[in-house]
Amino acid sequence: MNDDDNWKEIESLNWAKDCDYERIQHELALDPVKRERLREFVHRKKEEMYALLATLVPHSPRDLFCNTRMDSLDDAIVHTIGLGRESFEAALGDPELLRMRWENNDYRESFVYAFLEPLIPS
Repeated sequence: MNDDDNWKEIESLNWAKDCDYERIQHELALDPVKRERLREFVHRKKEEMYALLATLVPHSPRDLFCNTRMDSLDDAIVHTIGLGRESFEAALGDPELLRMRWENNDYRESFVYAFLEPLIPS
């Protein structure tokens, strides 16, 4: 599948509705191939954001997001991906949007958990 198709599927998960990764886990449990494909897509997009951030700061993206743990930066990035293509591409175009999202705690932990196998099958 191409990026357009993957973005449509990410957006169809409706993370913005309730930020409930368990709900999404159960939806994706019915299609483990789709779950793995979307997990890989989210990982690629996260790495794309980190690559951009690395070009903006001389040593580490941590310098751009001073006093943060990388885990919370990860959460902010994957939350932005979960919101959909428009939010992610806006943050790529203006990383300050991502920094403000992180600084204001305007993200939920963690969209990436949606791609784990649920502990209790539905």
